[in-house]
Amino acid sequence: MSSSSSSSPLFPRRSLLLVVVVVVVVVASLTSVSASASDAETLDNLKGATIEKITKYLHHTSLGYPLPEGPLWHGDYEEAVGAAFADKKPMMVVITEIPAKCYICKLFRDAWVRDQAMYPEFLLDHFHKVFINTEKFDELPLKLRNMLSTDGAYFPRIYFLTWDEGDIVVGESEDLPHKIDGTHNIIDAMQKAKKESDEYEVERRAYAEEKRRKRAARENL
Repeated sequence: MSSSSSSSPLFPRRSLLLVVVVVVVVVASLTSVSASASDAETLDNLKGATIEKITKYLHHTSLGYPLPEGPLWHGDYEEAVGAAFADKKPMMVVITEIPAKCYICKLFRDAWVRDQAMYPEFLLDHFHKVFINTEKFDELPLKLRNMLSTDGAYFPRIYFLTWDEGDIVVGESEDLPHKIDGTHNIIDAMQKAKKESDEYEVERRAYAEEKRRKRAARENL
């Protein structure tokens, strides 16, 4: 009797302890499942972003071409256009073909990488820049395809564009207005393009201010 009466109070305690353990295990399992799902989603996002970056990198580094790095370099033309429009800076668009089609393009790219230290920072920082390494003419953005068709599809070539994609022609000849060879010639072309883009921006702002002034005058009549 005494043994039975002394052990009976333990049953509720053991039941309560069992319930607590079960609840803890269930909560831990749910948390683990939630964390696993979140981790999996994060991992998928990382994989997607990584694959996109690798794909873009391989597109621009076909057969060993390095993708330039530094301020105002962009991965593709559309990205450069958007950035240029946002801060009203001009663009420098360098178009080459893959080495299998254009050995001169390989020499051009190699010289660009080799001579990076020769380019003044104030010029490099003045332009939103993008290298486009293409295998087919049809791969280029429509705007560039239309511009190429006006003077022939020769490579390599460099476009200097205003932030609203207007052509700044500073090439070495009228027949090949976007053909610029040699580091010193490129630097010289960048200086000319900077001067013209600065003048364009001054004129644009003056025109916008004149329009604003005339509109304000009409409203005050």
